[in-house]
Amino acid sequence: MDDRIRDLLQRMAEEVGTTPRPLGSLVRGARRRMAVVIVATVTTTALVAAAGIAGVRAITRSAGSHVAPAGTHRSSGPPTPAPTGASPSPAEPAGPGEIAFVSNRSGNWDVYVMAADGSAITNLTSNPADDITPAWSPDGARIAFASDRSGTPGGTLDLYVMNADGSGVTQLTHNTPGVQYSSPAWSPDGTQIAFMHLDGTAGEIWVMDAEGSNQHVLVAEPRGDVHPAWSPDGTEIAFLGYGGRIASVHPDGSGLRFLTDGPQDTDPAWSPDGALIAFVRIGPSGGGVAPSDVFLVGTDGSTPTPLTDDGLSSLPAWSPDGTWIAFTRYEQGARDDIGDVYLMSASGTGVTQLTNGPADDEWPSWRP
Repeated sequence: MDDRIRDLLQRMAEEVGTTPRPLGSLVRGARRRMAVVIVATVTTTALVAAAGIAGVRAITRSAGSHVAPAGTHRSSGPPTPAPTGASPSPAEPAGPGEIAFVSNRSGNWDVYVMAADGSAITNLTSNPADDITPAWSPDGARIAFASDRSGTPGGTLDLYVMNADGSGVTQLTHNTPGVQYSSPAWSPDGTQIAFMHLDGTAGEIWVMDAEGSNQHVLVAEPRGDVHPAWSPDGTEIAFLGYGGRIASVHPDGSGLRFLTDGPQDTDPAWSPDGALIAFVRIGPSGGGVAPSDVFLVGTDGSTPTPLTDDGLSSLPAWSPDGTWIAFTRYEQGARDDIGDVYLMSASGTGVTQLTNGPADDEWPSWRP
């Protein structure tokens, strides 16, 4: 782990009277050196959220949990209807479309794309650096992502954009050592990108024009903010805010409101019709690694409904028609610490595994 991140964890944990978890439970292996880690105050505990490759999943695996077989669903509450159209049957394929994701199957983190049925997997970046957190532009023509390919000492993450076929890679930001940019999120009209900014003290939500100009801070709370997600109508940006709650603000930084009560919620993703937000809720650790599951909440802040209850799920991403959610599930046992990309209907049924191999596959992003 980068010494700056290590120091940040220690300092912020001391401020809330907690002891950081062992580093091995926060960052998985040397390839996680670019992970951006912050601590959000949660009353007497600290929520550690990684805004790099693994999102919050570094603390979301529950020791002793197991994965339900593909195609099954276990829920502790009633399913929520799909926001648009009818829910597909469990046997029905997801249909046409493409999903970008990241994988270390090449020996380092690259951005890949595959068909929505898991076929035709293609490496788009093929770069010796680490390329993470892909996000499709609204027209599906480009992908923004974070990378440490600039070679700045300390593994600094900058934001880049490329064409849908991996060509035309363009650097959008030019950071100095000690600054990390990650988790890009496009505005619906494609003119702006929200992103996570870490300068070594706390995370902030920033916004810039799509070509990299006009970079400015949008939200800067005392304990940090991560994982921005732009609403389909462009009027709000959701994010993990202070107290481990899903929050949102207008693009000018006004109108802060909280959509969940926390204390450990992250990874917000708006449904295409803007009526729902999928997010990840982290449960009590019980002395081990805290479990995580995907939930749905109405944008009016109604009571959240669980979609998974395996304790191993994270990073939801909606299909363009709102009937499917791609997500990352983390295996236990022989493949402990390995993520794969899965699909489920928007009601939590029809769980299907898309990737399956010795590599770590994470961070799905559905092409519009």
